[in-house]
Amino acid sequence: MKKSKQQPIADILNKSSFTLGNLRHKVVELVRFNERLQAVLPEGLRPHCQAANYRDQKLIVLCDSAAWSTRLRFMEHDLLKKLKTEDHFTIKSIQCIVRQTPASQEEQFWEATPISGESRTHIKRLADSMEDNDLKMALLKLIR
Repeated sequence: MKKSKQQPIADILNKSSFTLGNLRHKVVELVRFNERLQAVLPEGLRPHCQAANYRDQKLIVLCDSAAWSTRLRFMEHDLLKKLKTEDHFTIKSIQCIVRQTPASQEEQFWEATPISGESRTHIKRLADSMEDNDLKMALLKLIR
């Protein structure tokens, strides 16, 4: 039986033809991008934005919500100036992607506060005075 030549794991991971080595390199690269992004973001925005990918000179950033994504987009010009780098990566644009929340979080509902008797009376009077039948039915449905 032929003995295989042992190699240090670092040598195996750093071989460019090795898929795991490429993955490791990409992870290290993304960690660096995220550190740079976090360093230039305002403090309030940092926990809501994370570098997710870099391709075609574009930094792709995951945001917690559309609101944070919008804030980041408004800052894109200033961020690009701050992200100019000494290393071999050039960032020409930033793409914001809103992070998908797990279904369990989306399905949280608030319990409706019951409508008081007085409010019911006012809504009923308003519905009775409506000429638009669809609006009248919607108001009556509200007080059921």
